[in-house]
Amino acid sequence: ILEADLRRALENQEFMLCYQPQQNLSNQEIVGVEALLRWNHAERGVVSPGAFIPILEETGLIHDVGDWILEEAVKQAALWEHQGLGLRVSVNLAPVQVQNLQLVDKLSDLVGRYQLTPEILKLEITETTAMQSPDQTLLNLQKFKECGFRVAIDDFGTGYSSLAYLLEFPLDTLKIDRAFVKD
Repeated sequence: ILEADLRRALENQEFMLCYQPQQNLSNQEIVGVEALLRWNHAERGVVSPGAFIPILEETGLIHDVGDWILEEAVKQAALWEHQGLGLRVSVNLAPVQVQNLQLVDKLSDLVGRYQLTPEILKLEITETTAMQSPDQTLLNLQKFKECGFRVAIDDFGTGYSSLAYLLEFPLDTLKIDRAFVKD
């Protein structure tokens, strides 16, 4: 039932992006936001991402939803940039997106269409995603950087990657998993 509902959700515009602020703790300034996918189901209300993102990935719907997320985030980032806010917008990429060789072209097209400065967009991948195919990930991250996008590894410390990879990956940000900082 959830899979069938997800297939209709994109058509019915039930997905939305919420923007979680990112704050510079030294001066309390909001310096960016992270785009987070939410699903406002017509009957169930807001559905937890943990309940539907795995289904999107299993069914392949993540391709279409991922494209929608990127376009919406770029469109919003461009609006804020043109208003002079200068907020960096972070977008989480699904594993299949990171491995997609056309992703760089799609992103370049989007930033061109919406006249967004590429440095405003930060692309986040999880450590687990990065380590599924580290050589391919390295190539794609280098392409992202060549286009001017910022790159982050999210949830670092949850997998088994070597710290040596941090020296190879062209990263702007390393987000340490909360398990290491919560106490």
